[in-house]
Amino acid sequence: MDYLQLTTAGLKCLLPLSTVEEIFSLPELTVIPEAPNDILGVLNLRGDLIPIMHLSCRLGITPPQCRETDVVIVLRATGLRVGVVVHQVEV
Repeated sequence: MDYLQLTTAGLKCLLPLSTVEEIFSLPELTVIPEAPNDILGVLNLRGDLIPIMHLSCRLGITPPQCRETDVVIVLRATGLRVGVVVHQVEV
């Protein structure tokens, strides 16, 4: 199985490539009032609204602090589609 290596808040993680749909630079997001702290907002991706979470916040490491160089990884697994923000990816 092939993996995507990512880094966020100094933590290196591996994701199975089979769950990765696409990767792109962090765009402007629509903020959702009263969303959980790890949800930065939603993204209209070719007509589908995708929730976007900050991985380091989801893991309880740090509050979400986005950088200009951050990327979004869109993941699809078991019928769920979600975007995660990370600081760096390596294929």
